[in-house]
Amino acid sequence: MYEPSATEPTEVILEARASSTKETTIDVQVGGGSGSEIINVVKSGVAKEGSVYTFIVPAGKEWGVAANTVLESLFTLYLPLG
Repeated sequence: MYEPSATEPTEVILEARASSTKETTIDVQVGGGSGSEIINVVKSGVAKEGSVYTFIVPAGKEWGVAANTVLESLFTLYLPLG
């Protein structure tokens, strides 16, 4: 799990690529910590050519991608919203 900022909400831009020509599924989760739950913010197909997803992570929360051996690479960019 990754925490982009402890003090302000952050937009995450995530690019994912599959390692084979067969499409796979990516499952991105945001949340965690005391008094909160983890929610699935992205559950979508990923092609070998790559797919781009955007989502918001609240201040002090973490995000992560569920394990998937078909994902070849993940690239992220953080944009602070505070």
